[in-house]
Amino acid sequence: VLCRRVEGFGRYEPLTTDTFIAGRPIGALGYTELDGFLARAARTGDPVQNGVPMTEQVSVELTQSLTLYHDADGLQAWHKPAQRVVETTRGARGDFYMIHTIELPANLTIGRYRLKVTVTDVTSGASDEVTMPITIVASPAPRGSR
Repeated sequence: VLCRRVEGFGRYEPLTTDTFIAGRPIGALGYTELDGFLARAARTGDPVQNGVPMTEQVSVELTQSLTLYHDADGLQAWHKPAQRVVETTRGARGDFYMIHTIELPANLTIGRYRLKVTVTDVTSGASDEVTMPITIVASPAPRGSR
């Protein structure tokens, strides 16, 4: 979901539109809820809890990338490479969410696009993706003009 604000798992304010004005940068937060991921034993380099034995902690390791494709020709218009997220807890998690800052450039041409979000579970190797429509339109005529 493209959002204006995210406060926590299931607590977000979605954007009210997927249509944006050409010539302006597009900023949003991407909110992704996940299930079916695997946990692994925590290891050195993971963000472990201090004072808790490493043997009592597990980590979820995921990556998420974003790619924007122009619908008309299928060409890639923008890409944000995979970012790694590792979350460590005392016990296995049942839910997980990710937030990604999206800053699309102002030079996107008018037309329809698909924003593809790809999440990979590094532990299992499983990957999934979802696409969201984005439309870029010409700027509206100034008030009072004909």
